[in-house]
Amino acid sequence: MLRGWLGWLGWLGWLGWLGWLDWCRATLLRKCAGLDATQLAQRAVPRSNLSLLGLVRHMSDTERGWVRQTFRGEQVPDLCYRADAPATDFEEAAPAGAEEDFDRYRARRVDHEQQRRAAAGD
Repeated sequence: MLRGWLGWLGWLGWLGWLGWLDWCRATLLRKCAGLDATQLAQRAVPRSNLSLLGLVRHMSDTERGWVRQTFRGEQVPDLCYRADAPATDFEEAAPAGAEEDFDRYRARRVDHEQQRRAAAGD
């Protein structure tokens, strides 16, 4: 499966991929701007576990998995994922932890941007 993804990334082009990822990150942060913890954790529709906070948690965990665990080979624990409850990033998105979850994602985005600029010589 990883080989298929890497082939797709090669087709898209590494710089194109990073630009697209930056756009997705910025879009998510823009959608969350100005919302309080309760609004971030509010479900999109009844009976759904989808919320902006859930997306923030999902992106934090997914990027950690791909960048640190898969590409760098670091032995770091998942932030949200548990084998017994794989959707915890959405199901456990609660106002009480919203600020911490949001700050973690925002800090990682800034870190990624600084690393990319350093690699490009900007």
